[in-house]
Amino acid sequence: MQETGLKRAPGRPSAEESEDIHRRILEAATREFITAGYEDCSMSRVAKAAGSTKPTIYRLYPSKEALFKTIIERAIQEYAGAQPELVGDTRPLRVILKEVAGRIQKSAKSSMPGLWIAVTAVREKFPEVYRSATEIVAQKSIATKLTALFEDLNARGVMTIERPLLAANNFALIVGSAPRILNTTSTSYSDEEVIDQAINLYLAAYAPIKAQAEA
Repeated sequence: MQETGLKRAPGRPSAEESEDIHRRILEAATREFITAGYEDCSMSRVAKAAGSTKPTIYRLYPSKEALFKTIIERAIQEYAGAQPELVGDTRPLRVILKEVAGRIQKSAKSSMPGLWIAVTAVREKFPEVYRSATEIVAQKSIATKLTALFEDLNARGVMTIERPLLAANNFALIVGSAPRILNTTSTSYSDEEVIDQAINLYLAAYAPIKAQAEA
């Protein structure tokens, strides 16, 4: 089976072609690991979905384990790098929370939740992968950054939140997971409406009247 979608000249592929092959294999393998899990992942299905061949995959990644670890490390690093530092942000509180909520929704719709389930399922087989992923997510997750923001806002008297970590996790649940768990995607609620409602609830519950007006 030849690589599809590429005009191949005799000899080694160009740098652009090689990059495209890598991209298609990683995307196909990501979908396969999410759908089938690590144990039931079929490299034949990955090759077919990527328009590639098993020999090509094994030339780039010597084993299914190597491919899995590459995908997990790549996804975790991309996720961690996409989360901004929130402490010290002087913009209006509503603006900050709206941006955070948008990032949470984007993450909830990405491959990250599915890959996290795949990692958790093989935590005993690959404890180092699970441990590394857990540590990075704990340090860099948007909920962790939001917790730090809530603690900072508490200290500055902008909000009054007794349990910032719980409040941050609940905010992430409301704007990120709840619409999918409750199947509200089949209703007329837009992502924007879900975000606005969550922010209104949090400002009403935790922000003094003066801060609500300024937000």
